Amino acid sequence: MKKKFLFMLLALSCAFSSSAFAYDDDEDPNAVQDRRSSVLKLGPKVGVNFAHMSKFQGADLEQGMGVGFNLGVAAQMHFGRKRGADAGTGPLGVQLEVLYAQNSIKTSSKNIKLSYLEVPVLVKFFVLPNLSIEAGPTFCKLLSSSPDVISDKSKVVSIKTGDLKGGDVRLSIGANFETKMGLVLGARYNIGTSKLAGNFPCKVNDLSINAIWLFDIAKF
Repeated sequence: MKKKFLFMLLALSCAFSSSAFAYDDDEDPNAVQDRRSSVLKLGPKVGVNFAHMSKFQGADLEQGMGVGFNLGVAAQMHFGRKRGADAGTGPLGVQLEVLYAQNSIKTSSKNIKLSYLEVPVLVKFFVLPNLSIEAGPTFCKLLSSSPDVISDKSKVVSIKTGDLKGGDVRLSIGANFETKMGLVLGARYNIGTSKLAGNFPCKVNDLSINAIWLFDIAKF
């Protein structure tokens, strides 16, 4: 009798344990999702550029700041998750952008317009959940330039600018504020490190004011 009772008790215990584990699985269908800590976001970007260039040695071009624009797409990976929060709430992230940008620079002759393909690769540090600072290189390829020729203030020196081609690696630093809806407002300063050409030894710097609308694409 005791053996039968112990056998029944053991069988009931096993059945209860099995049902308990099955209940936990049913009650926690998001167990795998909870382990995902990073989020990938993607969205369009548009902004305004305020560009200027370093002084041209040997000619007085009276360079001034001009207004241009940039547009393209941005992809952001936000790493880490704070306790009790959603994925993508940690302090670090990276952002990759592909942009078409036009810089306009005022001179004593005509405004110089420079069109670039720009690829910023930035590391982001989130000081607050909705406030971040960023820094990294921006790889630039000059696509076109106009006008063909500009003159200095005295109209004596002429400089050919229509055939300017080349690349630049700019040092970029900025700050951003992100709303809960995914709208990101930011400012970034880009410091040029390469001369436009051998006969045009000037470097271009610019300040950009930008807006990005980011959408969650995937969690990892």
